[in-house]
Amino acid sequence: MRKVIFLIVATFILILPVLVFAQSDKEVEQAKSWLGQWKRNYASPTYGMTFFHGNLEVNGYLPNRISDNKGEFSITAVDLRIFRGVNVSKRGGFYTGVETGVLFLAPFEETSFFEPNLGEKMYLDYTGGLVFLMAKYGLRIDLGISLFGVSLGAEVGMGGTLFSGGFDFYTGSSDNRTADVGFGTDRAAMGLILDTALEGAIRIGKNFRIVAKAGILAAPIPMPRSDEKDNYWFDEQGNAHYTWDSGDNNGLTVEEYKRAVMSQYGINIDPFAIDVRIGFVLNFQ
Repeated sequence: MRKVIFLIVATFILILPVLVFAQSDKEVEQAKSWLGQWKRNYASPTYGMTFFHGNLEVNGYLPNRISDNKGEFSITAVDLRIFRGVNVSKRGGFYTGVETGVLFLAPFEETSFFEPNLGEKMYLDYTGGLVFLMAKYGLRIDLGISLFGVSLGAEVGMGGTLFSGGFDFYTGSSDNRTADVGFGTDRAAMGLILDTALEGAIRIGKNFRIVAKAGILAAPIPMPRSDEKDNYWFDEQGNAHYTWDSGDNNGLTVEEYKRAVMSQYGINIDPFAIDVRIGFVLNFQ
């Protein structure tokens, strides 16, 4: 019974525009005009990955801390976009429009550092999302015949972003953490984004184009910073604990000491990243 109802509703939704536009010749012409604009302004989606570079920062004094050359790591983000504009699906020439999308920070491999004060590995887990909206301009040169061809192009875009996220340091394993300390915020921080890319595409007929894009993306991502002071760790009640004194843990438990050490660290993300994407353009003209 549910399937029958679903089919009836779906059929009604599909034929409703036809019934509406078929009222008169004038309305039919209006519908054709609207569809023509839609075809010229067809949106082109792309999907890919962005690769940022990060490094550890030390907020307080850590004896024998991790050296700079061992505190570097990569940050990956899933890149999802959709582009809408004028002449997006045109065979060649200039095109312009508005692109919106999101970067999901997603670690695809384990990031760890050997921390001398702990005598074991300290792991890093990061999360967050960067939503952006930018104006984009591009130029595409198409080579080939009407049935098949290839194209090359370049584009540049600039706009604004909103970011929210954070990170955790922990010891043990992801499933069984012996100690962890994290910094994050639910508030969205505003920023700017600049995107440049080169495009290569294969055109099949006049109606379908598969595109691949690679370029440099500049998007400052502000990560939260620890509020800890140089050699102190503050518990949930706001009480200050002296972290260490000449190697003495000063009465802290093992977990408290690990958290105190990890709380001195933060991460910094380089705003420049490598971005690679694939997508398609479908032209119904």
